[in-house]
Amino acid sequence: MKKFSILLLTMSLLAVTAGAQRYEDVKNLLLLRQYKNAKATVDKGMTNAKYTSKPEGYMQKATVYSALALDTTLPATEAAQLREEAYAAFLKFREMDPEMKLIADAEYANTIGNIYAGYFNAGFRNYLDKSWEAGLPNLEKAVVLGDLMTDKKLWTVTADTNALILAAVVADNAKKEGEAVKYYTRLAGLKLNTPDYEEVYRYLVRYYAEKKDDANFEKYKALGKELYPKSDYFNYDKVDFAIGTVEGFDAQVKALEGVLAKDPENYKANMGLGELLYDTLNSRKEGAVQPANAEELEGKMITSLNKAATANPDKAAQAFIYIGDHFMNKADRKQNEMTEVETEIRKRPGGKATAADNTKKAELKKQYDATYDQGREYFEKAAELFAKKPELDKVEKRQYKLIVGSLAQYYSYKREGAKGADLNKYIAAEKKWNDLDDKLK
Repeated sequence: MKKFSILLLTMSLLAVTAGAQRYEDVKNLLLLRQYKNAKATVDKGMTNAKYTSKPEGYMQKATVYSALALDTTLPATEAAQLREEAYAAFLKFREMDPEMKLIADAEYANTIGNIYAGYFNAGFRNYLDKSWEAGLPNLEKAVVLGDLMTDKKLWTVTADTNALILAAVVADNAKKEGEAVKYYTRLAGLKLNTPDYEEVYRYLVRYYAEKKDDANFEKYKALGKELYPKSDYFNYDKVDFAIGTVEGFDAQVKALEGVLAKDPENYKANMGLGELLYDTLNSRKEGAVQPANAEELEGKMITSLNKAATANPDKAAQAFIYIGDHFMNKADRKQNEMTEVETEIRKRPGGKATAADNTKKAELKKQYDATYDQGREYFEKAAELFAKKPELDKVEKRQYKLIVGSLAQYYSYKREGAKGADLNKYIAAEKKWNDLDDKLK
């Protein structure tokens, strides 16, 4: 029994000695850069429990495999496999020795850098090939290793901007918004202001505008403005982004309504929504027809433009002109319908109107008058505001002239068939607007 214990002890000492010797053998081969021979020794050692009982065994594997992975003559799949095994071995080493004292040894000084270079180079090739899904994991690991080298002062850079920007761009193209924002946010925190980095701040402004995160939107817009004061991009507000980041009428309406849900008195959002609806209801495109829900859209347009007028009284005239012009256009369409009815009647033998024709004409006339009255109401509101302004710019002068002429024409129409007090009232109003029209000329 005693002899057996001595035998066990002897075998144990031999194993420890063999493990220690293997570490030295690998270190010598590393100094000679004989990586293939070193790999054979490491692979044999990884089957030995004594060799893998210490962090150095995994550091040696990470060192050898990462060096071999940089061999450009290797097939890409083989290099990738070596790189992955090197990274896994390094993580195991770090787990066993959180202080990572061995990285100060000459034999292992390049280990982290070699693993980093492998992942960065692979990620860069993925970027060039537009292999976004494949590239993101490579660049994520490059960022982690770059941070580690910065932390351990293994290089002089304070932040690995190259890996961060590549990771951000690749993540964005891989449709991994969360990852892209993480990297862009880190870059923004560095406050870099070279021309190449303006897109960093633009991305974050766009992202938070789309997410309707007003606090971060304003934060990165202000930061972009601070670093790039000559760029107009950072002067745009959330309304500009609401419209500019989406395409199509329905999407733009939804975006503006999203802004107004949080800020109902926002002048620009109300005006923008009103103009968008106006353009749809008064399209100048050839063959354009009224939307099926024109009445609903009209209600939204009037509400938005009236809110805009209240929110910014100095620009209220513009909102009133849009509404007035809309009703004038609508009245014109009713007049066209009346003309079509008259044309159809004249085409018939004898050219006589039926009772149904007269009923239809009367109804269209009623609608025309009501719509014309609504247009007049808003034009008069705009004219009143223009009259109070001490000075008008060129656009306002032109608008004022047009609505005054339209109002003179309106009252000329209203006095036709009018009698008594109504006739006198309409004649006086027509004269008022005609006189002002002459004055404005």
